Formats: sequence, structure tokens, C-alpha cells
Amino acid sequence: MMTQRRLFTLWAIAAACAHAPMEILQAQELEEILVTARRANESLQEAPIAVDVFTEKKIEDAGVSRPEDFLSLVSNVSFIDTAEAGDTQVIIRGVINTRDVDQSFALVVDGVAQANPNSLNRELLDVQQIEVVKGPVSPLYGRNALGGAIIINTQKPSNEFFSKLGLSAGSDGLLKGTAVVSGPLVKDRLYGRLSAIYTDFEGVHDNLFLGDQVDYHEESRLRGRLIWDVTDSFSIDAIAEYSDIDSSAITFNLQVPILMSQFPTTIDVNNAGVPFSNNVISMNPAERVDLSLNATWSLPHGSISAAFAHNQNDNAFGSDFIVDFAVPTLVPEPQDAFGNVGYTSGPGSIAYQIREEDDDSFEIRYSSEDEGRVSWNVGASYLEQDRLVYVAVDIDPGDGSIGTVHPGPQTALINEWLRTETEVRSVYGAIDWDVGETVTLSLAGRYDEEERTTTNLNLLFIPVFNEFPGLARTTEFNKFQPRVSLQWAVSDHVNLYASYGEGYRAGGFNAPGTRNLVLAVDGLPATTNIRDFYEPEELESFEIGMKSTLLDSRLLLNAAVFFSEAENTQIFEFTPVTSTRARLNIDETEMEGFELEAQFAATENLEVYASFGKTDATITSNIADPSVNGNKLLGVPDDTFNAGFQYELPLPGSSTGLAWFTRLDFQRMGDTPWDINDNTGTVRDPVNLINLRVGLRNDTWSVVAWANNLTDEKYNVENIISTNALLGVVNFTHKGMTRTWGVDLKYRFD
Repeated sequence: MMTQRRLFTLWAIAAACAHAPMEILQAQELEEILVTARRANESLQEAPIAVDVFTEKKIEDAGVSRPEDFLSLVSNVSFIDTAEAGDTQVIIRGVINTRDVDQSFALVVDGVAQANPNSLNRELLDVQQIEVVKGPVSPLYGRNALGGAIIINTQKPSNEFFSKLGLSAGSDGLLKGTAVVSGPLVKDRLYGRLSAIYTDFEGVHDNLFLGDQVDYHEESRLRGRLIWDVTDSFSIDAIAEYSDIDSSAITFNLQVPILMSQFPTTIDVNNAGVPFSNNVISMNPAERVDLSLNATWSLPHGSISAAFAHNQNDNAFGSDFIVDFAVPTLVPEPQDAFGNVGYTSGPGSIAYQIREEDDDSFEIRYSSEDEGRVSWNVGASYLEQDRLVYVAVDIDPGDGSIGTVHPGPQTALINEWLRTETEVRSVYGAIDWDVGETVTLSLAGRYDEEERTTTNLNLLFIPVFNEFPGLARTTEFNKFQPRVSLQWAVSDHVNLYASYGEGYRAGGFNAPGTRNLVLAVDGLPATTNIRDFYEPEELESFEIGMKSTLLDSRLLLNAAVFFSEAENTQIFEFTPVTSTRARLNIDETEMEGFELEAQFAATENLEVYASFGKTDATITSNIADPSVNGNKLLGVPDDTFNAGFQYELPLPGSSTGLAWFTRLDFQRMGDTPWDINDNTGTVRDPVNLINLRVGLRNDTWSVVAWANNLTDEKYNVENIISTNALLGVVNFTHKGMTRTWGVDLKYRFD
């Protein structure tokens, strides 16, 4: 539970800030930022919710180009990008975003909620602002937003013509190009914007057998946006985007103590030294199409908005795997010359998966005008989702290839081939009421009605595992999700707030017969929670926070304390013998912690910033296996710390506003457990990363040199740990990015 000491400390800080002196040496004020976290424009420092914001300037300053770039700068947030190009695991305040289920956060792009978790993990293109919201906001953004929300707003077309180009080149074959052109098609009425990006990266991790890199990535995106002001009160915003990816996949290594001399007694999640020696070149082709149409009609006392969206994602990937089908007992390959077991130069097997999804959504919303003591909005939404998941193990033909026809003659085992069709109907409403001059009460609620049908497409019939071809299973979820917050403006520069919110994400189905399979073949104990059905996850959360802007708007000081309880926390488990990817539940978990954030304009040229987050995520009840009670949730850092500075010095005598620019960012991720069973060697030590950027720039052009992971720290960014009767405790490790460096050049044409 939240301790009285933490609450008292927060209120004491607020009291001190409310009476802090305002006089200090002259310096530039911090920028006032507007956010849309609660689906209305409001000041960041007045919004009664925890939000980290990345403006267009901050995105440029920090060199943000992918989701991990901005998420690594947010306290109590971590991001895992490992298995494939669309893999998206965002952990916010201990709420796990596990594989193969709906995401645990809302992703909203230009006002449209993205139902597909693959939507986030791509190159960022022409972004105006990013908001990372912490805590359940399901009443505001719908199902799955139990951890928080990531809100991305891209640049709108302009009424004046301009264009800009960007080029980046760097280590490990990095080459990136960006282009944007924007302007009026009909002055003051019709505006267009076209943006594109291309990235090619050879990778940093060597394959000692094939002699190339295992983590290559090539990506291109093309985006068009059109805004038509039909009348002074009615406008249409249309967006179309296409993206294409050719990437590596499943670049994991294996730790098996009973077979590898590097691990004589146990696995070690801190050992990132196992080399790659795959005999198969992994592949991950993916295509995505995103279409949206927003219409807004301004009325005398409010506005009506309607949004239509279609999202289509086709993703296939495959790589070397660990099982050698030449051995009848499915024993992994013997250790090779490079000291590996599995993923080796010896012909064995291939892991192959397909993930395809089509989403269609509609939302209509009526919002009152913001003037007056009461403002409100009501709305309704509909989502139709069609998701196909195919998971198989293929026989390695020995020529380094991966079959492109599945199922095909080389397919040895299909352990999941499911089509899941989902319909979600929602109604919601919210109201803000200025109870007094300094107190505001906010209420929000949403009711979701969800129906999910999963059909088994696997034609292989194995009676002992009950894999019935064509078996269709249906389940329904109905959930009301409330949110209430109370805000108190202590003074002109200090605000306090308290909130309570609920969120959920739907349950679903594993492949039929999954439990029988892992018990009989993988040798898992009967206490495992792996079943053919996993329950919906529900979360309740309390939060108390303070936001302050002090010292003549030069110092931002924010703090928050939170406590959350979850039922049926969804986690992922991989069993290596049968290559089963299963979703399962932990009955009850608790997450509590706090965040501190400071930003200070020290001088006209120097800005410093720091944030600290602490999360204690604990299993409190696991009925099937009580031995894990009291253990930590996997993948949640004990603490996070971010700090840095930015210095910009105008060059004397420059007639073009040229300035020298320096920025340094430090990130620390504290002790991170990777095994709910708390086996020896499963807690990763703290990881410390430093990014540096230096260069020259003005409003027209810039040249910036950069280095990420400056000290070249070696660590495993993810560890997937499995325990079974045949192999004991094994670990699938994914190495973090080593040091990379490069130069960015940008030029703007007006």
C-alpha cells in the first residue's frame, strides 16, 4: 500500500513549493506546453494526470527517430523491441505488455486509436508532439489502456509552402533519408503534406558462421495528409500511409547450463557474450497500410467529430531454431565450435511465424465548448478486428533458406494457427466541473461490450492434444471503467491532484490442446498456469500528484505516487521443446511506486533535467503455484533514472543565427528480474547508457554528430526464461544495441 510517509513527503514538497521565493538570476523561461492527454487541450502543468511530453523541438534536440528513443527518457517506463519488426512491449508503472496479446496501453495517432500492437514500432515520421500518459486511461481511450497511453500527433499541412530534407549516415552501414513537402493546394481552404523516410542498417551483431550481421533492418514509409476547410465551421482531415519493412527476426541466443560450459551451474542474464553462429539468415518482410478520415463540425456551443480508420498489417518472419529433427528424441544440437547450443551452424530446424491483422474502426464524439465552469463530452465507438497468427517449426534444408510456402513439405510442427475475430462496441462520457475558484472535479466513464471468436485453422488432428480442425471458441467481455480526479490549484504555480481509475484488456485463447502439449512433451509441471484459455486482466489504480512551475517559470518540479492492483495479469511463456508460445495469468499482483521530475533553465543557454522512478511490482497471489507469491514481476526495472543537459551557444558575429549545440542524456535501468520463479542468475544488474549529440544549427540547416551507448555497454535487453523436465532452466537472450555513431544533416527550404 502507499505509505503515509510517501504521501506526507509529497504534500510537504507541495507546501514548500507554494511558498518558494521567485527571485533568481535572469534566464529564459521554460516553454509552456499544451497536451491532449485527457482528450482536450490544456496546460501540461494544470492537467491532473501524469504526462511526459516531447514537443517538436525536444524530438529534434534528443534525436528521437524510433519509439525506444523517447520511451527511454521517461521514468518508470521501459520498452522491449526484440523478436520481430512489429514487436512492441511497453511496460508502464509495472503493467506488463506481454507478447501475443492486446497491448497494455492505448496508442493514439492523430486522434485515432490503433488496435494493432504492431502500430508503434516503426520509424517516426514528421511528428509534431508525443505524449506518454501514465496510469489507466481506459475511460478516455478505451480497452487495453490500463497501463497508460502513447499519443502521437503528426505535423499538419501548412498554408505556406515549405520543404525540408534530412540525411543521416553512421556506423554499421547506417543510411537514412527523410523528405517533407507541405503547402496550400487552394489558398486558405485546401492544404497538403507529403513525407517520406527510408532507413537501411546493416546491424551491430556478427554472425561468426555466415560472416554477416544478424540484426539488419531496412524500412521505408510514405505518408500523405490532406486537410480541407470545407466551410469556416466544417473541416475534413484525411491521412494515408504505406510502410514496407525488410528486417531480421528472432535474434536470440540460448543459455542451457546442462549443455554449455559457459554456464556450469545456472543461466546468467548478465552474460551477453554468447556469439551468434546461425546457419540460417533470418527474415522479416512486413507491409502496413493506414487510412483515416476525420471530420469536425464546429457548432455554437460545442463540436461534433467523427473518425473512420482502416489499418492493415501483414507480417511474416523466420529464423534458425534450436531443435534438430535428425534426432528422434528432439534433443537440441550438440555444442558447436563457437560454444553455442542451438541457433548453430549445424542443420536443424527453423522457426517461422505469420501475423496478419485488419482493423476497421469508427468513432463519433460530441464535445461542449470549454468556456464556463462545466465542460463535457460524450461519444460512441465501434471496432472490428481480424487477426491471424501462425506459428510453426520447419525442417532446415541445410542451404540457409526459409520456406516461403506455409504449411509446406518442410513443415514439421504447427503449434498455433488461429484466426481471432473481435467486435467491440463502446459508449463513454466525461465531465469537468469547476467546483470552486481553485478546485476542479473530473469524472469519466466508458462501457465496453466485446465479443471474441477464435477459430483453429490447423488441419493436423492429434486426438491426445484435442487440436480439432475448425474448432471455433467464443467469449464475451463486458466492462464499465470509471475514472475520477480532483485537482486543487494551491497557488498560481502549484497544482495538486488525486485520481482513481480502472482499466482492462480482454482475455482470449491459446491453441486448443496447449495445456496437454506442454505437460506431456515439454515436461512442465501441473502447477503451470498455461491453459487453453486466458482470463481478461483488470486493474485499479490510485494516484496523488503535484505539478509546480517555480522561479519565474524556469523550474519545473513534478511528483507522483501511485498504487495499483491487478487481477489476472497476463504474461507470456515460451516452451522450447515444442516451440509453444502461450499466454497465461497470474491471479493477483500489486504495483506501487513514485516519480520525481525536474527541469531547470539554469541560464539563457543551459538547461538541465532529471527524473527518477521507482516501481515495486509484486505477485501477491498465484493459486496454481503459490511458491511464486512475493516474487517480482518479470521485466519490470526496480527503478529508472534519467538525467542530462542541453547547451546552446550562439556564435558571435553570425548573421544567420548559427549556434553551437550540445546535448547529453544518461539513462539508468535498475535491477530487473526476468523470472517469476526467482531462479539464480535471473536478475539483470543495473544498465547505464549515455547518448551524446553535438553540432551546429540555425533555423535553416543543421549538422549534428551523435553517439548512442557511448561507453559501449554490453547487456541483454530481454531474457525469456523457461523451465522444463528435459533441459532444466534455459534462457533465450537478446543482446542490447552496442555503441553506434553517425552524423545528421538537415536543410529547410521556405
